[in-house]
Amino acid sequence: MCSGIHGRALPTASVRLDFDLSMSTSNTKAFDFASPAEWDVFYRQQQLDEHTYQTPNTEWHDSVALEDIAAAVPPNSTCLVVGCGTSRLPQVLLQQPAPPRSLIMLDTSPTCLERLKQLYGDTCGTTTMDYVCGDATQLTQYFATSSSSKNKINIDISCTTATTRGFKSYATTATRESSVDIIVDKGLMDAILCSEGWDGPLERMLQEASQVLKPAIGQYLLISYQLPRTTREFLVEVGRDVGLEWEYDVDLSVVAQGRQAGDKVSSTDNKTTSGESRINIALATKIPT
Repeated sequence: MCSGIHGRALPTASVRLDFDLSMSTSNTKAFDFASPAEWDVFYRQQQLDEHTYQTPNTEWHDSVALEDIAAAVPPNSTCLVVGCGTSRLPQVLLQQPAPPRSLIMLDTSPTCLERLKQLYGDTCGTTTMDYVCGDATQLTQYFATSSSSKNKINIDISCTTATTRGFKSYATTATRESSVDIIVDKGLMDAILCSEGWDGPLERMLQEASQVLKPAIGQYLLISYQLPRTTREFLVEVGRDVGLEWEYDVDLSVVAQGRQAGDKVSSTDNKTTSGESRINIALATKIPT
């Protein structure tokens, strides 16, 4: 056991994957799941169909149905997917009866973001799409905070991506209402837990998330591998410090039923019965100030 920031005791992270990563540049060394550079190389090595822009999807935790995750996202909301990668989650979110009003894909890899932009464009039906090349531990640089005095915020999205002709850049500007209804994390926390000294980045990410989530109703939906008891306790402690209240072993179907009924999702009767699952589903709600 190692000592964390603020004197917290932290376990050593152990993370497994639902898929196999094979990279021609990494045959002689282990893949560094916490390295943005290695992920961008991985996405650049994926074959892109020039007609459909389709690439192989990299799905963390594919035992959890994307439809169940999408149904747990509030209708007509502002939804931020952190560490989005090339998951099919945005496609499934857009197919919901009342899809997000605003869907924001955030990743450190400009390559995967450009491919998502090719797939979904700037608008899909009633949903405005945005692609933020950035760091989840610095969310307040890109979005309005819950304490912001402004009702609107301009998000500058600027990425440079490697192509066969060198480097290509694109930039766009979008206007967003301040704060986010829900943040979806499907595998990003797992990647952070793979790094040494992960407690600092993880605490910063949750602190930043709390600042951009809407007061009292904003939520952080986490799909990860099962977390050791000490890691759960660490998240609870951090949550107290930054204004997030965690619930573990959440049943997504119950969350979805609450969304459909227009109820605020609470800890009442939303525990999953699959206690032996190797997947953890947790929900953190912004504490009213």
